[in-house]
Amino acid sequence: MVERSIPPHVIEADTSLSILTDRDEAAIEIIRHSTAHLLAQAVQQLFPGTQVTIGPTVEDGFYYDFASGITLPLKISRTLRSAWRRLPRTT
Repeated sequence: MVERSIPPHVIEADTSLSILTDRDEAAIEIIRHSTAHLLAQAVQQLFPGTQVTIGPTVEDGFYYDFASGITLPLKISRTLRSAWRRLPRTT
């Protein structure tokens, strides 16, 4: 069971709904964009004061540039990955 800090959204009227999967080429851009935002949020939680500068999606994924007054440790990937994976459960 996943805990949520906000209640799920309730659809109260007729609407159109699309399920996004990695099989839909248009959806991949949205998935990459959302994932990039989660990465930025994880970095800012781990390193308060870090500024997100630019982070576009690219042909095979996405990237982000960060401005920070600290040098990130070389072994940050495991810690960042862990923080990144927890975010969808709490946002």
